[in-house]
Amino acid sequence: MTRSRALAVGGALLAGVLAAGAGTASAAPRVSGDTAAGASRTAAAAAPSAAAATYTVNIWAQVNQRSGPHTTSTKIGTLGLADNPHYAQCWTYGDKVVAEGYTNNIWLKVQNKASGKWGYSSAIYFKGNERGNLPVSAKC
Repeated sequence: MTRSRALAVGGALLAGVLAAGAGTASAAPRVSGDTAAGASRTAAAAAPSAAAATYTVNIWAQVNQRSGPHTTSTKIGTLGLADNPHYAQCWTYGDKVVAEGYTNNIWLKVQNKASGKWGYSSAIYFKGNERGNLPVSAKC
């Protein structure tokens, strides 16, 4: 599977922000057994800095967006299919989620297009690999 990288200028991205396409991803995620050594439940959903890399990701089912990478974190929105692609900053370990026949404890920090807020959503609902095709180096 190949993945393109391009420098985006204008639009919803800041000039010089890196965008990595996820358009070649499969329809459903694959889980590879990543495990967490432990994650803080106080993760903040702050906006990324202007210098932070931003990646494009696509969901394959509507998913809740939360203030932290935990099922008990406050729900701050919903990511919809009609809003694909979504912008993601990074991935992190959080609560294990079992849904749609998959199990994963990886969450993506994603921007909600409707509200502009950054928050966390389970990677299960993103096309591609267990990290929604974000690179290993994009860990929060």
